[in-house]
Amino acid sequence: MSKQLTAIERIAVHAKYVEWIDKEEDNWETFAWHALIVRSNLETQWNELTEMQRAQIATIDDVLAANYRRLQDILPAADEHPRTEWWWFLYEGPQVREAALRSA
Repeated sequence: MSKQLTAIERIAVHAKYVEWIDKEEDNWETFAWHALIVRSNLETQWNELTEMQRAQIATIDDVLAANYRRLQDILPAADEHPRTEWWWFLYEGPQVREAALRSA
């Protein structure tokens, strides 16, 4: 039986995956997929997060958005995700983050 991660643990895992997108040559695509999935999981917990946790995620999001060119190669069309989950739309460029934040 797998244990549910706490928000703090999930944020730490997300940070590590995003770091590996930029640094790992081998398997970076796998880390990228995991980063996007964990980010979506964090979004479902958003109302339960503290302001400090939200700020941590925003900092991680800066790094994720900065890697949009690398992600363009692996991201499919993200039709099944709402635009508020901007990380799935990074193939369009980093401006999708700002657009999603403005519309929220």
